[in-house]
Formats: sequence, structure tokens, C-alpha cells
Amino acid sequence: MSALSRFPWITAAVCVPAAILLAATRLGWVPTGLQPSTGIDLGDALHVVELGARSTALVGDADERWRLLTSHFVHTSWLHLVFNLAFLFPVGGALEQIVRRRDYAVLMLVAMIGSAGCSLVFTPQVSAGASGVVFAVLGAAVITGIRNRDRLGPHVRHHFGWWVLPFLLITLAVTLGNPSVDHANHVGGLLAGLAYAPFLRLRLPAPVERGSAANVVALAMCAACFVAAPAIARGGAPTRVEIGGGWSAALPAAWAPRFGPLGELEWTTAGGLVVLTVGEVPATTGLAQRRWYLDHRLDPLRAVGRCTDVEEMTPDAAMPLPPGALHLRFGLRREQTPMVRDVVFLPAQAAGRRSIAVSLEVPRQWAERYDETRDFVVGSLRAPRPSAGVTRISVAAIE
Repeated sequence: MSALSRFPWITAAVCVPAAILLAATRLGWVPTGLQPSTGIDLGDALHVVELGARSTALVGDADERWRLLTSHFVHTSWLHLVFNLAFLFPVGGALEQIVRRRDYAVLMLVAMIGSAGCSLVFTPQVSAGASGVVFAVLGAAVITGIRNRDRLGPHVRHHFGWWVLPFLLITLAVTLGNPSVDHANHVGGLLAGLAYAPFLRLRLPAPVERGSAANVVALAMCAACFVAAPAIARGGAPTRVEIGGGWSAALPAAWAPRFGPLGELEWTTAGGLVVLTVGEVPATTGLAQRRWYLDHRLDPLRAVGRCTDVEEMTPDAAMPLPPGALHLRFGLRREQTPMVRDVVFLPAQAAGRRSIAVSLEVPRQWAERYDETRDFVVGSLRAPRPSAGVTRISVAAIE
């Protein structure tokens, strides 16, 4: 076997792009989703997302399922990258030498989809890094070494099996209790590696090099998970909830209710970056509603430093508004993050009732990504019927 054929090309195909991407950002490269003048702050979740990190909200609300793959190449610091590659390249590279490359390539895909898929279910925050793949490789190295102990030479055997287990356990232990670590990604990658490892075959002479039904099944499962990722991230079918004033709306199941700073009812996702707010407003129209909203909703937030640089914007496109509704759009900064807030004023449904204001606030760089979700929510607004299965949100339900 030549030295060239022994080079771990598949492992390098994961490690090298990750290093290049981090180096490029450190040298000043800025992705198109960010303003060139801002540069890249790898401690900012919005910036990391623009590099391809996994965001459950964007996978679910914007169908960006490709993040299940790209998130493994994004790292937030050199320490983060070196820690992952210090395990991935030597262990993964050694494993790539002794098993069929096609099997190892499938292992990489299973690790990426399995770890990221587990994160979709259990980790709402933004996450990035190849640690899920690292745990998959470590788990696979343990199982492969144990299963093939008698078939590996003494100079190879100590790279696999029980020899790897201490490194796996130490790596898992040092991350426990750290709230910034995506534990679901680690566990998902480890389980994926352990599950697929029994189907890894050693690199043997050509007559034994036949196709594997296990690879076909594994690829089919990966494809199914990839296609279903947005549905998994959404956490189920939208839930119709009563928002007040005789109005109800269908909201994504993954959005969590809470009370806002002004006592309004809110639903949030993406770690609070995306906020839907509903509240009563006087039953006025046109300029009077706009003035009231500025004075009683935005100015109080501005007074306590919750938002700055408020400006009225022209909506990019018409929304499917209910009859009599008014749409306004505002630009603002929330804790230095540029945001866009679309506000829909719903007309009172009966004499003596107040109107309802529904606002969706998202990071400005996500505004177009959330057009479809915004239009869905606004288009779902209607007066509830007694038998429509409308959920009533109470204080007990929020707490």
C-alpha cells in the first residue's frame, strides 16, 4: 500500500475546510449576510449562524436543513477547533486506514446527520463545531477494535478498542456541566457512531469488497432525516391559540410563551432572537394607532435601554392582512442588534372591545428568511369558533 493511498482523505475533507473557514474569518472575511464594516464576532450567535452554524429556529421556520451538514465545519475559536481536530484527525485518520473508505464515508455522514438531528430536538440554541463527529469516531473506534481484535496486528491494535475508551470518557466528562456545550450533539454523535460501527468492514482483498445493505439503509435513513429536519425542528403541527379581542392565530409548536417587559404576551424562538408579541391597543385607526404604538410600546422600551434607533420603514411586500387591518414596519436596535419589527393592528371585533396589535420582531439579516413564517402567522389570524380547538394561554401555562 503506497503512502498516498494511506492518507486519510475523508478525515482531511472535514478538518481542512473547518480550519480554512476559521482562518478566513480571522483574516477579515465577512459572509454576504453581514455588513462588511462590522467584521465577524464569533461570540455573536447571529454571526456564527451566517457562517453556517446550526439554528433550530432557521431549520424549522426557514427550511434551512443544510445546516445539519455545514454546522460541523464552523468553530468559534482556535481552541474550539484545535480541541476537536486533536481527536478527529488522529483517531478518524487511523480508523479510515483500516476500514473500507466507502464505509467510513457513510460513518461521517451518519455522524453529521445523527448529531445535528439530536440537537434539533434537544438544543434550541445556536451550536457549531465537529464535536458530534468526534464522538462518533471515538465510539466507532472502540467498537471496531473490540470486534476485530484478533484481525488487527499488534502495531495497529493499540489505536482501537479498549485503548480508545479512556479518551472517549475523558472527552465526555470535561464537557459535562458546561452550559455553552451542546450535549445533545455529543450524545447524538456517540450513539450514531456506536450504532453504525458494527457495519464497518476492514479493508480486505478485492474478492471480499462487496456492497453492503447496511450502507444503503444508513444512507436512506440519513436522507429521510435530512428531508424531515424542518418538521423535526418545528416540533409538530402549529397550535392555534387565542390572542385576545376575539382573534386567534396558528403559531409554530416550538415557539415558547412568556410575558414581555411591558406585560404583553409573547412567543419566542431562536433563544429570544425572534419574538412574536400580542397586546391590546385603543380601537383607533391609521395615524392615531401609529402614534399610540410609538408612545406606549416603543418609547417605553427606548427609555429603559431595551431598544434604540427606532425608525419607521416601508414594508417590502404586502402581507395577507385580514380586512380592516393595518401593517407598519419599524427598524430598531435591540441590545445593539439591528432588528425589524412588523406590526399588524387588528380591528376590534365588537363595540367596546379594544384592537389587538400583533408584532413579529426578527434580526434584520433574518427578515427575508422569516417572510414565509410571518405571512403564515398573519394569514392564520381569525376569530375562533367554539369547536375549533383553540388553546387559551393562562399565567399557569406560562409559568
